[in-house]
Amino acid sequence: MTRSLALIVLLAAVIAPHPPLAAGGQDKVPKVASRVTIEPSPARAGQAARIAIQLEPPAGITLNRYPGITFRVTGAVGLSVEVEEVFAGTKKPIADISRFAFEKIPALELEVVPKAGVRSGSVRGELKYFYCVKKSGFCAPARRELEITVPVGS
Repeated sequence: MTRSLALIVLLAAVIAPHPPLAAGGQDKVPKVASRVTIEPSPARAGQAARIAIQLEPPAGITLNRYPGITFRVTGAVGLSVEVEEVFAGTKKPIADISRFAFEKIPALELEVVPKAGVRSGSVRGELKYFYCVKKSGFCAPARRELEITVPVGS
């Protein structure tokens, strides 16, 4: 019985209507804004600073708790990064459809330490999340690059 349910869900995902294609064949992924805060700002060389990334989807779009939201660091200049990946959500599938979306999207928090002698540092990374369109019920994964500049004071 469980196997047949999984097959039905898989088939539904494959044959579900997809959003219209934009010019060049790219799917129209809704623009999810990211608000970044750095504390303290400016940061100080040798002292930890906290970067918080808050995602803000437009009206009518939700972000799912499963498979969650991930920011994976792909590079850093002038900064030491304590962890290479931060995550919000759950890694376990959710059975109750009413609990798929975040009620309140938590901030992704990353700690960095500016190196001596730098006036500014930066962290590059990839954001991954799963969004849903409330009106149509269409859901899909999305990813995008994000670069964060960290001002460093004396």
